[in-house]
Amino acid sequence: MQANPIAKQSEEDLDISELASAEDFLNHFGVNYQASLVRVKRVLFMRLLNQVLAKQGSNSFSDYQAAVSKAYCLLEKGVVLAHQVPNCEACEGCE
Repeated sequence: MQANPIAKQSEEDLDISELASAEDFLNHFGVNYQASLVRVKRVLFMRLLNQVLAKQGSNSFSDYQAAVSKAYCLLEKGVVLAHQVPNCEACEGCE
């Protein structure tokens, strides 16, 4: 497991715009993770994180930390997301 110190941040200082990878999110929010698992499933982790964040109402540091932790837990458990058909209406094949 990759050990990470929990980041100390006030609610006003929350800025995730610089976080670009799964490892960035896990490190920033102090979530311990297995680097080899994240290395091969980083896209799935980011999709899981997006799903968890979409369901929660608040965007405080502690809420993001909980979401990152939950997404990683789901990744460890082998959760697979169902494919979602885009609703972009850009082509006729999606209907």
